Amino acid sequence: MSARSIIGAFGLLLLAGCITVDRKPMNATPDWAATNICKPEMNRPDDPQAGGKVQQIPIIRSGSDPRRCSVEPMTIAVRYQGQFRRIYGEEGSTVPERKNIDPIKAIDPVIYHLRAQAEKWANNNPPKPGESQKPFKLLVFGHGGMVSHEGALRNAEALAPMMLRDGYQPLFLIWNSDFKLTYADSLCCVRKGSRDTIGDSYFITSRLIRDIGGGIFRSPEVFGDQQIRWNQSVVRREGTEYYLTTDRLRQACENLSFDGNNTEDLKRCMSQRLSLPFMTPGTDLDFDEQEERQFDRILNDQVYRVGQKELQYSALFPVRFITSMLGPDVGTRAWDNMVRRTRLAFEVDVRDPDYDAFVDEQSYAGFVQSFRQQGGRDCADLTIQASIRQDQALERSGGRLRGGDSFTGGFALFFDRLNCELEQGEGGFLIDGERIPVEVHYYGHSMGALVGNELLWRYPDLPWEKVVYMGGASTIRDFRTLAAPTIRARGIEFHNLSLHPIAESRELYLGGVPPQGSLLEWIDELFEDPRSADQRTLGKWTNIEKMLPALDDELKSRMHFRVFPKQVNMLEARSDLEQAAYERECAPEPGFGNPKGTPIRCHPTKHGEFNIFSFWRDAYLTGFPAQ
Repeated sequence: MSARSIIGAFGLLLLAGCITVDRKPMNATPDWAATNICKPEMNRPDDPQAGGKVQQIPIIRSGSDPRRCSVEPMTIAVRYQGQFRRIYGEEGSTVPERKNIDPIKAIDPVIYHLRAQAEKWANNNPPKPGESQKPFKLLVFGHGGMVSHEGALRNAEALAPMMLRDGYQPLFLIWNSDFKLTYADSLCCVRKGSRDTIGDSYFITSRLIRDIGGGIFRSPEVFGDQQIRWNQSVVRREGTEYYLTTDRLRQACENLSFDGNNTEDLKRCMSQRLSLPFMTPGTDLDFDEQEERQFDRILNDQVYRVGQKELQYSALFPVRFITSMLGPDVGTRAWDNMVRRTRLAFEVDVRDPDYDAFVDEQSYAGFVQSFRQQGGRDCADLTIQASIRQDQALERSGGRLRGGDSFTGGFALFFDRLNCELEQGEGGFLIDGERIPVEVHYYGHSMGALVGNELLWRYPDLPWEKVVYMGGASTIRDFRTLAAPTIRARGIEFHNLSLHPIAESRELYLGGVPPQGSLLEWIDELFEDPRSADQRTLGKWTNIEKMLPALDDELKSRMHFRVFPKQVNMLEARSDLEQAAYERECAPEPGFGNPKGTPIRCHPTKHGEFNIFSFWRDAYLTGFPAQ
C-alpha cells in the first residue's frame, strides 16, 4: 500500500470519527433539564454516608437511566476556543447544539444557584449560641483528558447527588478534551499555538506525513522504553522503582521532615502525610528480615505477579508493533492540543488585527482590576461587561471571528465573577446583609490538575480550603511555579493521589493494543519528552518521590500523599492486613455485583478510575474514615 493511500485512509477515519462524535442522542422528556433537579436523596437512599467510608459511584450509560439528574445549574462548560456552550441539548440530550451562548446566560444562573444554595445551607444549619456560622462547602471538580462533553456530563450526573448528600455543593468544569476532536483540530486549524486555517489543506497532509513518518523513526526508542519498563515492573520481582518497600517509606518520611529511624515518628508520618498500601499508624514497623520480606510482598501484591493481562500484552506484540509506529506522534499532537484547550478556557487566542486593536483599547483584564479596586459595586456588572464586550468584538471584527470566538476564556469570566462575589462577602456570600462563609475545595483528575494550577495562580484570594490532584497530569515544575505559591500563602491542605507504581506501569488500554502503561506513563515517555526531572508528571509516585528533597519545607508541610494498593478486589485479599484495610475503608456495596454486601474494591487501579468513587471523603484521601 502506498504512503498516499495510507494517509488518505487515515484521514477518512479521522473525518468519520469527527462527524459521528457526540451525535448519539439521549432520549429524555421535554423540559428535562428544568424538572430533573439533582437531589441529595437520589441514587442510594440507604446508608447515606456509610460511616464516611468510600463508595462506588454509579455508572450512567444511557439517557433512560433513572439515576440521571440535571447538573445544568452547577456546571460551567466551554468549547474548543474557550467559548461558553450549552450544557444540554433538547430534551436533556448530552449533545447540545454547537452554538455559543452569551456570558450572562452561562454565568448568572450558576451564580444565583450557588447563592440560593448557600442561603438554604445557612437556614438549615444555624449557628449555635456563641458559635459562628458553619461554612458553605463549594466542591469544584475538573475532569481528566480524553473526555468528551457527554462523558463529563454523565460522570457529573452520577457524582452530584452523592456530593450533595455529603454536604458539598458541586461545581463542575467541563471542556472538550475528546481525542478524536483534539487531534483533528490540531491537523487543520492550529498553527504555532493559535487557531489558524491558512493553508489548511497543505498542513493537514504535511502533518499526517510527519506524524506517521516521525512515529516510524521513533519506534525503536518507544520499544526500548517499553522493554525497560516491562523488565523492571514484570520480569524483576524487586529492587526497582516500581516496588514499594518500607525502606522507601522511611526515606520519604525523612524527606517530609520526619525521623525515619524513630518508629513513633514514622507512625505520625503515616497518619498525617504519607499513606502507602496497607501501611497504617498501628502497623508494627519493627520487622525482622523475614517479616519485612513478607510485608513487602503484601505491599506489592507479589503472590501472583504475572496474570492474564501480562500474557495478553505479550500475545499482542505484533499488533503493538504497528500502533507503536503510528501512535506516538499522533498522540503527542493530540495531547498538545488538549493542554492548549485547558489554557484557552482562561486565555484569549484570536489572530485578527482589528480584534487585537479592540482588545488593547478596551482591556477586559484592566476593567476587572479597576472594578476590584473600586469595590462596593454590583458584581453582575462584570458579567454584563463581558457580554457587551463579546458583542462589540464580534461586530468590530466584521464577522471574522470564526464560530463566535470568545474574547477571553469562559472559566476566567466565571471565576472573575465568583471571586468578586466572595470578595464582597469577605470570603463568603453576602445575602440580605448577612455573610455566609464559603470554603472552596478543588478536586482535579488528570488534566484537571492543569486547570487547578491555573485557578490557584489566577485566583489566590478565593477562600481555598483543600486542593486534591488525582493522578495529576501537571508537571511538577508547573505545580511549583503556579499552584505552590497560593498553597503556601493561604495554608491550603494539598493532597496528591497516585496509583501503585506497578499498576501505573502495567495498565492496558484497549486490551493491550497501544503501548503498555497509564496515561501518565505515556505523557512521560511519549508525549512530553521531559527536559528535566521536574518536568515529569506530578501524579506518579515514582516522580514526586524523587523530587521531595527539592521542595521547600513550607510547601511540604502542606502536602499529603497517598499511593493506592495494586490489588483489584477485596474478595481476593490474601492476608489479615489487607482484609482489615478494606473493611476499614470500603463501604458495603450490595447493588454492585456483590449481593452479600461485603466491602469490595474502593480504590483505583487504572488512571481513569479515580473519579468513580466518593473521592472527596477522608477515607479516600488517607485510607481512614473521618473521626
